[in-house]
Amino acid sequence: MGLKRELIVITASFETPAEFNHKIQYDTSARDWRPPGELIESYQSRGRNFEIWCADLIDPAVQRLIDRIQILVSLFIEGGTPIPLDDQDWSLAKWRIFFV
Repeated sequence: MGLKRELIVITASFETPAEFNHKIQYDTSARDWRPPGELIESYQSRGRNFEIWCADLIDPAVQRLIDRIQILVSLFIEGGTPIPLDDQDWSLAKWRIFFV
């Protein structure tokens, strides 16, 4: 019941797209978020800062993140299929994931 109530509050807390944009741009808890893994490169382009992070797919934090975002593969890559994270015959240790 608590989770359901939180979701209702979150989805009902923004009345306009402008309010949503303001919330995500000035959310102090999100400002310090870093992807799992190690920072391997930082650079600046057109006045914006970018970072490249690298992590092994065997890391549980990476698996959780990939599990949440891989729905986008089916939506944006024609013929794309999600990575089978629970397949015992498929070695997760050999894959490295890069985040920009």
